[in-house]
Amino acid sequence: MNIKMQCCGLVILFVIGCFFQQQKRVRIYTERIFVWTYRMVAVCVSLDILSLVAIDSMDRLPLMLVDVACKLYNTSLVLVVMLGLLYAAVDAYPDEIYVKFLRGSIAAAAAEAVCIFLLPIEYVTDGAGKFLYTFGPSIYATYISGLIFMVATVVVLVRRREYINSRRFEAVSLWLVCWLGSSLIQLCIKELLLVGFGATMGVLVLYVKLENPETYIDRQTGMFNSNALTYFLRERHEKGQHFPILVLVLEDYSNIGLDKEEVEAIRLEVEDCLQRTGAWLFRKSEDEMVMLFAEGTPADAAKDMLVRRFSETWGRSRVVLHPGWISLSDAQLLADSDELGRALRHVRQDVRQVLGRYDVEITGEVLEQMRKEKRVERLLLDGIENDRIEVYYQPIYNTKEQRFTCAEALVRIYDGENHLIRPSVFIEVAEKNGMILKLGRIVFEKVCRLMKEEHPEQYGLRYIEVNLSTVQCADKDLADDYISILKKYDLPPERINLEITESASLLAKETLQRNMERMMDYGIRFSLDDFGTGQSNLNYIMDMPVDIVKFDREMSQAFFENDKAHFVMNAAISMVHGMEMKTVSEGIETEEQLRKMEDMGISYIQGYYFSKPLPQDAFLSFLKEKNGADEVAV
Repeated sequence: MNIKMQCCGLVILFVIGCFFQQQKRVRIYTERIFVWTYRMVAVCVSLDILSLVAIDSMDRLPLMLVDVACKLYNTSLVLVVMLGLLYAAVDAYPDEIYVKFLRGSIAAAAAEAVCIFLLPIEYVTDGAGKFLYTFGPSIYATYISGLIFMVATVVVLVRRREYINSRRFEAVSLWLVCWLGSSLIQLCIKELLLVGFGATMGVLVLYVKLENPETYIDRQTGMFNSNALTYFLRERHEKGQHFPILVLVLEDYSNIGLDKEEVEAIRLEVEDCLQRTGAWLFRKSEDEMVMLFAEGTPADAAKDMLVRRFSETWGRSRVVLHPGWISLSDAQLLADSDELGRALRHVRQDVRQVLGRYDVEITGEVLEQMRKEKRVERLLLDGIENDRIEVYYQPIYNTKEQRFTCAEALVRIYDGENHLIRPSVFIEVAEKNGMILKLGRIVFEKVCRLMKEEHPEQYGLRYIEVNLSTVQCADKDLADDYISILKKYDLPPERINLEITESASLLAKETLQRNMERMMDYGIRFSLDDFGTGQSNLNYIMDMPVDIVKFDREMSQAFFENDKAHFVMNAAISMVHGMEMKTVSEGIETEEQLRKMEDMGISYIQGYYFSKPLPQDAFLSFLKEKNGADEVAV
């Protein structure tokens, strides 16, 4: 029965081998470890059969020869368990540490093999002389050695869990269950030899769960998929290999009506071009083909061939595809293999306005900018989660009343070491990743809380201006969110003035106008911020229902330095006042500038001449000192 069971194991291994050899393989290091494990299990099962045959022929063979056959089988068991440990650890450690781990494991297995061969082995038979099982010091050494490697495997799985691919973790865990289960059964029922068959079932688990080549193949195109790219790139990157990467981006790929056969034709032609350069082709996402080239091989020749081919038509419909190209001259510029995906998203986000018609190189500067944005993103997230978002207030001077009647709310963030991060560092990042929506709501709520709880109106403050970013202006829920916050604090809407910019309105004019109409009906007023920037348009003022126009610092400063700017701003002020809107001049820093702006009829003055932006307590103290008590009852 035992020989028949091991023969079944050999049949299973043969079937696995046939499937494995017929499939397209990515040939990464983990795959090679699996191949060695597969071969050793096949040797182990074969030696199990050989040892059983030798024991059955014990009366005709020298005892030493039978001992050698049994000890070879026991040694192969230890080697299989050792390979299981190496297979589990291949993701868990950097390449240089894994090499030391490999050498240490081989040395330990060699020492254990010597013990197995030097120690005696005994055979148990029944009363009729029929063999039942083996035991003795050599067998005990085998079990102890196998247990040591199993425990080491469990330690690696537990302690290095975060570094191990989840599918590998599951596959190795199931393999351990097969091993332990078969070993315990054999330990309890010594006549039933299951360990070798258990190793076969473990290999079957590894193949089905992880090493099935289909795991690395994209079903639609037949190319290697993102899983294969991750492993392949990680292995070559950790080995310190210098190789270029070329990414072909077909953003109109899914919208041009190509059928499956035509998509396959594209893949085959791309692969045909790459075969001449020895490149590997991967489908990272629906519209990204990633090409990894051999170490030291330039990608220019392959790119030139592909560019020429894509200038022609494709498929029966004779469509012309317009790919984008993203290149990286050396993969070692990446901090790690996972950074490629982040870099591609970063680059494509920056060139989204020119879909499918770009040729961009990922340079060291691009990667450093991306890493900087990632660090800022983490600081933003940490600031939001740990309430490190602060609102500073810059007082605004009312030239008619000669006092401070309003202020602008400005967001600030503190890092974990209580250092202030300025908006120029994080606002652009927050807008790019969408976190500006949550950040804006936090700022607005903090402003409403200040107005409700501290009653700054008793010091003459009538309203606070809150900035809206371009992303917020495009948010269809903006009006409902902000009105609900005002209702939450039971705050009169005239206590708030929202600042929009021209760039925001140009990008999301219809959505912004709907939000503005909804909020104006509720009683909220609006200002046009940063008037005088690159997209200024005087006619625009007539289209948007704002009450105040703010001249940005650059335009205010240019007024004092440039005759043409003086003339332009003078005309703009006259036009704005003619439409019965108020004006604010930002960036005023000297008394002379203040007097000239007052002479020009500017309604409000904002700048460092009066105060830089202040934290809440300092701002309230400023109002008390400068304005004193107001007649408004609280």
